[in-house]
Amino acid sequence: MFLTYLAEAGWTAEGRVVGVTQPRRVAAVSVAGRVADERGAVLGHEVGYCIRFDDCTDPQATRIKFLTDGMLVREMMADPLLTRYSPVPDYIKSTVETAMKIHQMENDGDILAFLTGQEEVETVVSMLIEQARALSRTGMKKHLRVLPMYAGLPSPDQMKVFERVSRSVRKVIVATNVAETSITIHGIAYVIDCGFVKLRAYNPKTAIECLVVVPVSKASANQRAGRAGRNRSGKCYRLYTAVPRSSVTEASAGLHMCLYFTGVGFCFPQPPPAQSMVQALELLYALGGLDMHCRLTEPLGMRIAEFPLNPMFAKMLLESGNFGCSQEILTIAAMMQIQNIFLIPPNQKSQAARQHRKFAVEEGDHLTMLNVYEAFVKVSQCKRMWICGNVKNLGLVYLNTVLITSVPCLCYKETCFSFLSPRVVYNEVIQTAKYYMRDVTAIESAWLVELAPHFYQQGTVRNRHKAQTVPLLC
Repeated sequence: MFLTYLAEAGWTAEGRVVGVTQPRRVAAVSVAGRVADERGAVLGHEVGYCIRFDDCTDPQATRIKFLTDGMLVREMMADPLLTRYSPVPDYIKSTVETAMKIHQMENDGDILAFLTGQEEVETVVSMLIEQARALSRTGMKKHLRVLPMYAGLPSPDQMKVFERVSRSVRKVIVATNVAETSITIHGIAYVIDCGFVKLRAYNPKTAIECLVVVPVSKASANQRAGRAGRNRSGKCYRLYTAVPRSSVTEASAGLHMCLYFTGVGFCFPQPPPAQSMVQALELLYALGGLDMHCRLTEPLGMRIAEFPLNPMFAKMLLESGNFGCSQEILTIAAMMQIQNIFLIPPNQKSQAARQHRKFAVEEGDHLTMLNVYEAFVKVSQCKRMWICGNVKNLGLVYLNTVLITSVPCLCYKETCFSFLSPRVVYNEVIQTAKYYMRDVTAIESAWLVELAPHFYQQGTVRNRHKAQTVPLLC
């Protein structure tokens, strides 16, 4: 519904596109399909999606585009300023959706929603009024009365938020931080906090004072929450950013490559931590993508920047040609993109383990992945269908072979090499109750010095428990 309003308001006019980012590829595909159905459009025409290795859009016709965060970063290489898009804050949509869910599902009590400025308040008020009218036509007995509240509002309109309403009406007050401490509105049982506030900032260089949107402070967040339940128990819905889903260092490294490739500066809406940026630079230098002056190397750094992968996978694919194993490395890289190629039914763990061991390689997980894929592509089509149809009963391997890039990875808690190695390579470290390395393969220490002499050096350290010298890489 929100996207329909944007389209009708002209946000998709003159060839512009409304881009909606999603944290997962499955979410982008499913939501795009639902929106296309609601608008009576063909998926891939007016409404489309773009995920890694699957672009279901029409450059000329698509006006509403769902995509992952990573794909939006990749588009910056061709269009650094994202000139085709019409950005809009996500918390506006979330505020409307949350208010309507409260109205339909929660008990009696008025709603107070905090936004950053007058324009946002008026936008949300108009959207809520439209949704309230649509809801009333469905026969819902309890009605909504939507009211704005901000400092520039005329006094008679401001006083409306204090008026009492009948039991069949719920007030929704959409306000700026003027309602945070200055006033107390009786009857508020639910607070929606967008997590941002607009503050004055003075630039001494330009002598200009401006209003900037910044994350709300902890004290202000607590103050907003306190508006709920002044006279009764209440709830606060905080529309805050979710926890990071991936390594900030890898994401920063990939973005750094994009920015250097395009040759433009970038003002982060919310810059990553300084330590993460330092680690990203160290990673790119270790891979040979940056020189000692933090410039892209040629040709390796430029080629890494062009790949739609994180820099480590890109370097691995580029180097594979020098060793004559590009096909194998491409398969392994694809297998590592999604988790769990092995299914382990709870009641058939031992049977599944026996089947898994048929593909295991002593040195580790990466060659095991290669074995699994090669075994799968060798069987006939009818056997593939039989395997997929019986995977839950037999605990065998389930593989998505529509694209090589959609084949899942091994479970991180199971490694296939059966001996202890002083050095291993791994894809990532996961912390649950303990720390686990995912996708592990044993290597020799000398390989690191040979392949990355700019980052590793051969040395020795004395083991305090045993009087012997063991290799040390530093």
